[in-house]
Amino acid sequence: MRGGLAFKDVTRVDAISKKCPKGTDPCSSKTSHANTVCFPKDQHNTNCPITEIKFVKKKSKVVAKGSKSKISPKPIVKKNGRKL
Repeated sequence: MRGGLAFKDVTRVDAISKKCPKGTDPCSSKTSHANTVCFPKDQHNTNCPITEIKFVKKKSKVVAKGSKSKISPKPIVKKNGRKL
């Protein structure tokens, strides 16, 4: 389960140094400084915002960045039983 603070309340990159405060690291290297949030490294998997979603066409092994567990996604099924 994901947690974290509201986007308006999170720790951000310093406007002058463009770095996260001591003890924190940026959640993403792909966001602008204005949109980068900072958390301690050990909280990244649970508190950093989701910035990318990968859709796969068929069942495959997926490993979340920083995760040690492998997930085999199951197809999503509509109420009428047809696969999406």
